[in-house]
Amino acid sequence: NDNMDGERERAEFENLLQNLMSPENDSRTQAEEVYDGLPFQTRTTFLIQAMKNSITPVEVRVMAAVLFRRLLSSTFEELWPSLPPELQAEVKVQLLVMIQAEQNGVMRRRMCDCASEFARNMIDEDGNNLWPEVLKFLFDCVGSADAGLKESALIIFAAVPGIFGAQQAEHINVIKEMLMSALNDQQNPPVRQSAAKAISSFLLANDKETNIQNLFKDMLPGLLRTIVESVEAQEDDALLKCLIEMAETIPKYLRPQVETILQLSLKNIADTNLPDQWRQL
Repeated sequence: NDNMDGERERAEFENLLQNLMSPENDSRTQAEEVYDGLPFQTRTTFLIQAMKNSITPVEVRVMAAVLFRRLLSSTFEELWPSLPPELQAEVKVQLLVMIQAEQNGVMRRRMCDCASEFARNMIDEDGNNLWPEVLKFLFDCVGSADAGLKESALIIFAAVPGIFGAQQAEHINVIKEMLMSALNDQQNPPVRQSAAKAISSFLLANDKETNIQNLFKDMLPGLLRTIVESVEAQEDDALLKCLIEMAETIPKYLRPQVETILQLSLKNIADTNLPDQWRQL
């Protein structure tokens, strides 16, 4: 019975993932040897199954996502051509379906990392995105009422700001609209913060395009408001780091708000209740 065999193999693979996380050196090394010996096709199929399987313990699923992303980032040139066309099609569909179905926030972000890595590899030399479904997915998610999906789209966009490739110019107003609506999402701070990271990432990727910076200049006040919020919340210093990168790379973009930025900086440098690393930033 193929079905029984499939179940057994899947259970064995999940067991292998458990062993890859083992604190015991020997069992971990042994598991690594077995894992490295598996063909790409087997690894791809089982990693996706493990990521998707909601009854699998979440740490095992996270491990599967980390390994899948590593597979995509380090061996894509060998991996992708070796997969049969139906498995390639399956990967393209499943990466997006899984994100939409996922209830666990940590796991969903790991899936977004996989989708980002895959999207990056799907842009060819001429700037064509060979995974057009991901672009539709971004627009659908940002327009959705689900904050988790909005955040997912923005995480992918922030990681791959060139995701629109050669189609960027024709989509630029829709891209702006999509980012602006997320930046103004008053109900969901994580969505606003992900939008701020995505905007900063996009502007830095287009640091020579003054027309894009001019088009985005009305976003700057909202961007700074969100950065100030993130400093007050003290949870994630990534936004402050985005501001530093923008100041180094596209200072002209920030010039209209230079006074606000100075006030923000001086206020935080003077605040002895803030942790040192924040004051240094």
